[in-house]
Amino acid sequence: MTDARTTIDLPEGTSAGQVAGHLIETFEQEGIEIQDRETGPGYEQIKAKSPPSLLSWGEEIHVEITADEVKIASRSPSQKFDWGKSEDNVKKVKEEIREISQDSPDPVRV
Repeated sequence: MTDARTTIDLPEGTSAGQVAGHLIETFEQEGIEIQDRETGPGYEQIKAKSPPSLLSWGEEIHVEITADEVKIASRSPSQKFDWGKSEDNVKKVKEEIREISQDSPDPVRV
């Protein structure tokens, strides 16, 4: 599989801007390049690219945050098989969002 995606609820008590800020900080620490960020009232969109590794040429990561939900997608556009890297990216983003609000459940709406 070369792509993975999921949608989760925005954690209670957080804003789209808080989640986006946390993810951008985390991406930069992980060496993930921020390619684009769009901001609007109650809306954030982040497009990023992970660096190449032994298993992949790098994946595109797309996060769209609204007042209610977070859509997360990762894909490896230059490979037919990404050795689970896209799924790992989606899981890591979900974990980072969970860290923002530990009290909040993680209902997934695929």
